Amino acid sequence: NQEKYLAFLILVKRFFEKFVQLQNSVFGFRGMQRCAITSLRFFRYSRVYRPLRPFHTSAFRFQEKLQRRTTNPVVESLRYERKSPIEHILLRPDTYVGSTSVAEHTDVWVVSEDERRMIQKKLLYSPALLKIFDEILVNAADNKQRDPEMTELRVDIDRDLGRITVFNDGRGLPIEIHPKENMYVPTLIFGNLFTSSNYDDREVKVVGGRNGYGAKLCNIFSKEFVVETSSRDSGRTF
Repeated sequence: NQEKYLAFLILVKRFFEKFVQLQNSVFGFRGMQRCAITSLRFFRYSRVYRPLRPFHTSAFRFQEKLQRRTTNPVVESLRYERKSPIEHILLRPDTYVGSTSVAEHTDVWVVSEDERRMIQKKLLYSPALLKIFDEILVNAADNKQRDPEMTELRVDIDRDLGRITVFNDGRGLPIEIHPKENMYVPTLIFGNLFTSSNYDDREVKVVGGRNGYGAKLCNIFSKEFVVETSSRDSGRTF
């Protein structure tokens, strides 16, 4: 039995030497040799009744993983995805509007209950909700730059319906089909990302929105988004 045991160890040693030579010729690195030698030493001090134990080493695990990746490239490639701009905004809202989670915020300036002064309070709210409201508010305020005759900017909040309305009496948008985009100008501005009248950096403007997101973010995150405008020049209403 002792002679058989020694003969078996010699056979296993030769097997691992051939294995190391094969791995070096195929993969071209020495890491597999170290793993194989470690397995051989471990096997030398193990009982002959556990011959499969050395095969559960990192060397063989690496070979199995490499084989799976080589034989099944389709599964590996499916890890990579491409999202549309709207899908990306909904999937990663923090990048565009902040967190959608409701959290406690301290030292928030609000109107007092008697509506006579501003006070600081501790509030629970979603930063994303505040951001999309601010985008519409800034959009309405920017209209003052286009129309100096604008005199009113009003915000109405209906708590029962969960609806916020922002109104200004400035110049409305052109109610006509855009010559390049083949859609009405209000639809282009409020319903399509990356549309803006503030892209010309040669003009000096004091406005809040310049990147083509603005009101579109409010549209994307709203259950209902309605735009009403009128044109003094054409007398049309949209």
